[in-house]
Amino acid sequence: AQPLVLNVAGDASKAEIRDMTVKVNNQLANGQSANQITLTVVDSYGNPLQGQEVTLTLPQGVTSKTGNTVTTNAAGKVDIELMSTVAGEHSITASVNNAQKTVTVKFKADFSTGQATLEVDGST
Repeated sequence: AQPLVLNVAGDASKAEIRDMTVKVNNQLANGQSANQITLTVVDSYGNPLQGQEVTLTLPQGVTSKTGNTVTTNAAGKVDIELMSTVAGEHSITASVNNAQKTVTVKFKADFSTGQATLEVDGST
């Protein structure tokens, strides 16, 4: 007798974001240091969905190394690295199949890049 092999494929029409967590936070707002979030896309039965396009909504000054659209791996997961030139807390929203989740990441001010200009006009 030969073994029976079953491939379970999730129902992509029922895609939803199960969890979205911040893995790395509080990086410098220097446009290079990256915060990281991870999300998992599953169907309504909890099966991970591979190849799902997830759209990111990013605030001004925040960018993703992979752009505003990312694709899930075989485990239904995707890691997203975010950089910012604006210090503070930023809401990041991910959407798939009309389902959304939002997390907040924080970028710290980068004081090493601060610049000041002093002009001397000679008057007293």
